[in-house]
Amino acid sequence: STEATADFPLGITFSVEFESDEPIGRAELFYTSDGDESLRLVTVPVPDPTTRTLSYFLDLQIYYFPPGIDFLFQWRLTGENGLSIDSEQMRAPWIDTRFEWTTIQTEDVQVASYSGGEEFAQRILDSAQLAVDKIQNDLGAELDQQVRIWAYANTDDFAGTKAPNSEEWSVGMA
Repeated sequence: STEATADFPLGITFSVEFESDEPIGRAELFYTSDGDESLRLVTVPVPDPTTRTLSYFLDLQIYYFPPGIDFLFQWRLTGENGLSIDSEQMRAPWIDTRFEWTTIQTEDVQVASYSGGEEFAQRILDSAQLAVDKIQNDLGAELDQQVRIWAYANTDDFAGTKAPNSEEWSVGMA
């Protein structure tokens, strides 16, 4: 079984628990952000070949990813005999847990907010959906995934999501 436990803004701990008659010689964690074509690989130390639980803490203060994305991750365990097995690919949300988010959505757009009320969130959703419809009609393009918008109430709240020592300006991530 696999699991990911987020500790915003510090990072995510990826864990795997398994059964095996074969001692484990190598453990690898593959992860990426949803929509990213680059796959990252971490070789996780195996302190004892008979261990049946492993974990890896991804420090997101160093390896920054913005909140609001999903991580996709998968473990590969290789026995001392050279045979390996891959876990299922799993999804782990990386969310700013300082706030209690509410979401509204259409098929194309999702808006998450914690302040401003339903009317505020609905205005954002309506505006974003109009923009998506216009772009799709004008360009004949289709979305391959839902647009997700995270609405922060003020600059200070939003600043808590940025990478340490980052620039003063931000636009977004696609």
